[in-house]
Amino acid sequence: LKDLDDLKKLLLIRLGYDSERMPTDCVAVRHPKKEILGASTPISELYNDDKSALEVTIVGDSN
Repeated sequence: LKDLDDLKKLLLIRLGYDSERMPTDCVAVRHPKKEILGASTPISELYNDDKSALEVTIVGDSN
């Protein structure tokens, strides 16, 4: 995993979605200390000292 887009693809696979057919922009990832996360946000920036959790939401389920 190198960036946020990679993380989204992994999350889709883990949640049983086909990452090839479901666009990664259907996965909303929120970070408590960063307002805007771009697709190329490095994974290292998503970790912080107080271990705050990332909030993940799947939007626009196509089924």
